[in-house]
Amino acid sequence: PAGQQVAPEILAAHNAWIKGSKEIAGLMLMTMKPEIQRNLEPLHAHEMLKELTTLFAQQAEQELLQTTREFHSCRQEEGQSVSSYVLKMKGYIDNLEHLRHP
Repeated sequence: PAGQQVAPEILAAHNAWIKGSKEIAGLMLMTMKPEIQRNLEPLHAHEMLKELTTLFAQQAEQELLQTTREFHSCRQEEGQSVSSYVLKMKGYIDNLEHLRHP
């Protein structure tokens, strides 16, 4: 309420939190590609994290779908060694496991 005094330690803690949040947001932005950076620049660190989580979850879902399709359509090519084919299939399986359990 107007005219109410805020304890100095509460004000100091709040200011430290704001400063830390801005520093974290700055560090996050510095590690991003420019096109992602532009979209997230106005956000606070926590909001950025939520947006990035959503963005990369969608990408992982698409990659999971694509890998599943490739796995199911994979056939051993004529002249391809069995070991090469098995390694290719294992790569798909490893990727599927990774995408389902990040």
